[in-house]
Amino acid sequence: MIKIEVFKKVIAGIAVVMAVYAWQPNAATASENGAIQTWKVAPHEALTPQALTTASPKEVAESRTLTISASNETETSQETRKPLVTQDSNGNRVYYESGDYQYSYVGEGKGIRLQGFSKNSALKKAKKVSLPSELDGYPVTRIAINAFCRNRYLEEVKIPDSIEIIGRSAFEKCVSLRKVSIGRNVKIIEHDAFEGCEKLKTILGGESVQRIGWRAFKNCRSLKKLPFAINKNMIEHFSDVYVGAGLKKVIIDGNMTISNRLFMNCKKLTTITVPAKTKWIGAKVFKNCKSLKTLKLPRSIKKIDKTAFAGCKNLTLFVEKGSYAHEFAKKNHLRYRLTR
Repeated sequence: MIKIEVFKKVIAGIAVVMAVYAWQPNAATASENGAIQTWKVAPHEALTPQALTTASPKEVAESRTLTISASNETETSQETRKPLVTQDSNGNRVYYESGDYQYSYVGEGKGIRLQGFSKNSALKKAKKVSLPSELDGYPVTRIAINAFCRNRYLEEVKIPDSIEIIGRSAFEKCVSLRKVSIGRNVKIIEHDAFEGCEKLKTILGGESVQRIGWRAFKNCRSLKKLPFAINKNMIEHFSDVYVGAGLKKVIIDGNMTISNRLFMNCKKLTTITVPAKTKWIGAKVFKNCKSLKTLKLPRSIKKIDKTAFAGCKNLTLFVEKGSYAHEFAKKNHLRYRLTR
């Protein structure tokens, strides 16, 4: 009798558990094609403990059976990227928002342009910002004109590897900006990009930079060095790139034209290397570079503007005898020494 009573209690417990399980919410699993397949569990009558004592073995087995059927309801597991346009029907640029940022569409296969922070973004007053490499499934390839111009809170910014162009005045007059990390795929830094960032002291990366526009680092008074050498393709046709910067040492890689006012008012500049094949030094290139004490000019130079060294009171030019630079120094009463 004791064994029969124990058996009845065990069977009753199983029946209760199965009854509860039978009423669980719908379960879901992924089908082979990636869609979500929904399975429905059919409710049924569970035998009570009293009924189990008189039920046949077949009835007991059926009471423990769950009927499961597949639903026809499916849903897509991957979100489809929303289509973008560059302009509306009136030819005006179209802007989009995604989280903390506003952006615009560059074109098919060209990604999107970061326009700046969105209207209600909490990052507007952030001190450190890592810009996104992707928004809404599209790669961020450019920073737009004036994107973060005159942001007085930003102190440090990290530009991702997806960016190829830093637009005109993108960070102009960000007066608190101290550090910039440039992604390894940035190729162009456009006009005035960092102009007036007086506290900008450190620039990292930028190994792929190929062109720097007018006044890009003008009046960056705390900037003592650049992470990349200046070459012909970068700045040959652009003036005022480093006017008033705090640069101390500059390396120019390869022959080039040293454009007008390139280093004017760089009062901390002490060392600069002029490449052997340089042919021309423009107007006011080194004007008021008061810390520049020596400068070696190659024989290849064919023209120097008469204002190139104005205000360089401590400068001594090292020139080759009989060269254009030698004759220029004598004619303009500049201090010089012969190298041969």
